[in-house]
Amino acid sequence: MPEPLESPPSGFLTAPVEIRFRIYYEVLVKETPVNFGFERCHLDAPLVRKPAGLSSALLRVNKTIHREATRILYAENLFQFPDAYCFRQPEGDCFSFYSAVPYVAPFLQQIGSNARFLRHISINFPKSFASRRPPVLQAAFIRVLELLKESCTDLRTVEIVSETPNGLLPLENIEQAGQMLQTLHDGGLKDIPSLEKVVLVHPDHPMKEQISASCEALRQHAPSIKWTVQRTKTPPMTRTSTSYLSYI
Repeated sequence: MPEPLESPPSGFLTAPVEIRFRIYYEVLVKETPVNFGFERCHLDAPLVRKPAGLSSALLRVNKTIHREATRILYAENLFQFPDAYCFRQPEGDCFSFYSAVPYVAPFLQQIGSNARFLRHISINFPKSFASRRPPVLQAAFIRVLELLKESCTDLRTVEIVSETPNGLLPLENIEQAGQMLQTLHDGGLKDIPSLEKVVLVHPDHPMKEQISASCEALRQHAPSIKWTVQRTKTPPMTRTSTSYLSYI
């Protein structure tokens, strides 16, 4: 997004910096993730932000506000990405799709040097694990992790979301699940020097006691002390084709 033209200091800019930053937080930081989606379901579809009460109009006031507020916008929010959709083959009168890798690259390209401010990213658990034993990461998924390392030099947290409590991560087979986490770790997460925490997120489930026991067992197989496992009542990322807003 082009920077706004500079203008003379306004009443807002004469306020103490602490007051300005408090306002930036109120306007630009969300308690829930900043989600993205597609206008169409194919690999090259533009990645766009879902309307969820986050307005970036403040960034366009002038260069000073843009410079001050941009860091807060990107550093303090959790950015949550869907999977890239690929055409597979026609099935009757329609095409079937499969999700390949997190659709992170176009976002990093769009925000340019602001990627260095990103601290919190949320992506999906790799679907390529579902049919491979031992688990193998797709080259495209490894490239996503490389992009995060190269572009997000202050990245602190990576969330990896499993769609269902059992789903793609087989909690009934803890040893196998541990191998999957180790593959993710070795595939690129261990090489991000700024990374402080990797959170494996499971949506909540009626079988809470069983899932809790499985999560606790899985923690014992985590690749490093940076890894944690948690349940959440927040539903996983939506992958429906809808009309959304443009980039931040």
